[in-house]
Amino acid sequence: MTELGLSLLLASFLLLLGASAGRLRFLAVECGSSRVRQALCLVLLLGVLALTVVHPLVAGLPGPRPFRPLGLGELFVGHFVLVAFLAAWWLATRRPPLRRFLVWPRRRSLEALRAGVRAGIVGWFLAVLGTGTLASLVGLFYSEVSPPEPPEALLWLVGLPFAERLLVIGVAMTVEEAFFRAFLQPRIGLVPSSLLFAVAHFSYGLPFLVVGVSIVSFVLGVLFRRTRHILACIIAHGTFDAIQLLLVLPILARFVR
Repeated sequence: MTELGLSLLLASFLLLLGASAGRLRFLAVECGSSRVRQALCLVLLLGVLALTVVHPLVAGLPGPRPFRPLGLGELFVGHFVLVAFLAAWWLATRRPPLRRFLVWPRRRSLEALRAGVRAGIVGWFLAVLGTGTLASLVGLFYSEVSPPEPPEALLWLVGLPFAERLLVIGVAMTVEEAFFRAFLQPRIGLVPSSLLFAVAHFSYGLPFLVVGVSIVSFVLGVLFRRTRHILACIIAHGTFDAIQLLLVLPILARFVR
């Protein structure tokens, strides 16, 4: 079976789990009573989960692969899929007000910005603490395990020009939060949406990094629940990525290379 076929199969399984847990009731609410419209919404949801959430996991299962440097446009293929999905869903559900659809209230933007910066810094410290604790426990019980090296993909990413790294941060923090927090979390809940966010970043190829991303994802989910403002999550996500891509990883890359 091809990677795409397996991704579709696993995404279908996720949707079945969600339906059995009552997490897909929003389909009938947002897509109306029309079976055709509901089917369209279901196909859209299946496609976006398969391509942007499950496929990174499937692609990483066979083991490490030789890294190929990507073009700048290739970096944003997944984000383009997310934007296309959000636009299609907005149209299929009869174009609700964009501010409501994206959970961006007219007020409290300054407060949300401040909360986002704080949460991004706290999330980074918690992620470092969590991954460091896990690495220490693994080293304690399995002393023969050597410290993991940063994936080539991350080392290549931090080697990009400063402006391109800023672009990567800007696209990731905006598009990913619009999908995982503004769209998914109100519909399927904090825990499932946070776990899906972590799975979508499995292509990093390093379990410790996935643990860190999982911690940050839950921090973002809690922040969204408290503020009900997607701007807070966008700023928090951007703060975390900026610390990693502009400060920490460039320093780490000097020692590795």
